[in-house]
Amino acid sequence: KDYPNERKKTGGSDYILLCEDTNNDGKADKFTKWADGLSIPTGMVFANGGLLVSQAPDMVFLKDTNGDDVADERKVLFTGFGTGDTHAGPSNLHYGFDNWIYACIGYSGFKGVVGKDSLNFAQAFFRFKADGSKMEHLTTTSNNTWGFDINEEGDVFGSTANNAHGWYMPIPHRNIWQAPMSLNGSKNTDTHKDIRPITPKVRQVDVFGGFTAASGHNFYSARAYPKNYWNKIAFVTEPTGHIIHQNNMVKKGSDFNDKEAFNLLAGADEWVSPVFAQVGPDGAVWVADWYSFIIQHNPVPKGFGNGTGNAYETDLRDYTHGRIYRVGYNNAPAYTPIRLSKDDVKGNLKALSNNNLFWRLTAQRLLVERGKKDIVPALVALIQNKSVDEIGINPGAIHALHVLQGLNAMENSSVAAALKGALKHPSAAVRKNTIQVLPRTIEWSNTLVDSKLLADKDTLVQLNAVLALSEMPANAKADQAIASKIKAEQGNQDRWIPDALAAYQMARGKDNMLAWMKLKGQERAQLSGEKEAKDLKNPTVDGQENGLDLVVEDVLIKSGVFKLREGSSFVIKVKNRGNKALEKGTAVPLYLTIEGQGTKIE
Repeated sequence: KDYPNERKKTGGSDYILLCEDTNNDGKADKFTKWADGLSIPTGMVFANGGLLVSQAPDMVFLKDTNGDDVADERKVLFTGFGTGDTHAGPSNLHYGFDNWIYACIGYSGFKGVVGKDSLNFAQAFFRFKADGSKMEHLTTTSNNTWGFDINEEGDVFGSTANNAHGWYMPIPHRNIWQAPMSLNGSKNTDTHKDIRPITPKVRQVDVFGGFTAASGHNFYSARAYPKNYWNKIAFVTEPTGHIIHQNNMVKKGSDFNDKEAFNLLAGADEWVSPVFAQVGPDGAVWVADWYSFIIQHNPVPKGFGNGTGNAYETDLRDYTHGRIYRVGYNNAPAYTPIRLSKDDVKGNLKALSNNNLFWRLTAQRLLVERGKKDIVPALVALIQNKSVDEIGINPGAIHALHVLQGLNAMENSSVAAALKGALKHPSAAVRKNTIQVLPRTIEWSNTLVDSKLLADKDTLVQLNAVLALSEMPANAKADQAIASKIKAEQGNQDRWIPDALAAYQMARGKDNMLAWMKLKGQERAQLSGEKEAKDLKNPTVDGQENGLDLVVEDVLIKSGVFKLREGSSFVIKVKNRGNKALEKGTAVPLYLTIEGQGTKIE
């Protein structure tokens, strides 16, 4: 109700509603205000027996401590989210595979201190510890960002409002020196920009006919829909077009791009304004429809005034007709509800292999929050299971790995043996997640190299092996393995492997990275110089010739801030070896050929 222009520090008009089905007929019949007095909360996720709620400028923890279904504990974990624009703050809170909380943020950004770290970022993905002790800026997007999700294999995706309804992050900032100025480990996945509405009554203020208010990017991560949805289709809502778009993510090497898959839902009613769609506990897709005639936040139309939330003020914004849809599949298998709790150890261990990611992550979180290592043998057994499902993954093994990580049980001898075995698991997703949880030690660096995962048949496994080695102590064995891979990859057209290899060099320190760049630059310059000299029949630049005699003396690649896949500046030094001066103002053509990686520029 407070959105968009009535943010309040206290006594807000917004609330969190607890909806219950008390007679098991599949419909909620009991409604309780679990937490009220909120003002423009934009995301929530379960953690530590309560809810984490993003409510700019704060990240708030709410908990019901006495079981009366009303939150009586309220604590600000950290503060710093911008409040200048109420549709550009934090949203899409998710519990991550690594037991951190993940989210995205728009251009209102974050500027503050979390734990011991000062952070300042906007238009980004970020993660933080559930107790608020640490935050990390993960990657930078291109504009206002309202979508985030993690697929069943642990790959990170999202969406932005304008012209990028899909976004993919294989390399987080922590692996990149001077990110994002050196390189940004994420990109737009769009191969098409148009929306497919079923009514001409579409009101947009920019990106006409395309995605201008894209929000959410939640994968179909259950098994109640047809197989072509499983871990492939992500649901992106576009309220100005009255649709829920199906973003089909197609993997190519270490990269993903989308493929047009039309809509899950489209409204002929121009009030239909879906803003979020996500798989529920039953495997159906649950949709939040704002259902309002006015859904656009800004810019301000002619003749209207701007409010304190940077949205134009109009009485046509509706606050009373919002609705929730459940979109099921007619031929879905029967769903049997389950109930999990922190004390139900057996049930949680079983749920780690559930066919719905909602239950797997819930079970993982509860086992980690329980904090006891008596379940290590059961988790090891899950990791040792070498089976794979219909889409090539082993969910139980993946989540068992991250429970062990969350329990700080990785140094257990039986766990170490299981990890070594998991590096050879038939599922590439298990191998990749195993690499991600390995202790960052010299011993595991040696194991990674010896396991030949740098040459794994799955490119994402290779990429994560490179990143893991970059986080482990520097050693000659790893350096040699990476040097060999760099040499072997010279003709590889994979999108992200070169970036990962560059990130490894950066991780070895600024001085080492610059030294490596200088060495490579000199090698290229020497070869170019020798070739030019040979072609011009000038074997040397020394001595003196009669007349005007211009020769290429040196080619220098300018370093400083290194930007992979960006424009590279270089200097060509030309020397007059003759005894005649070049007249001032005389233009001399210099022909260049730049060749490599299958590309030739003349």
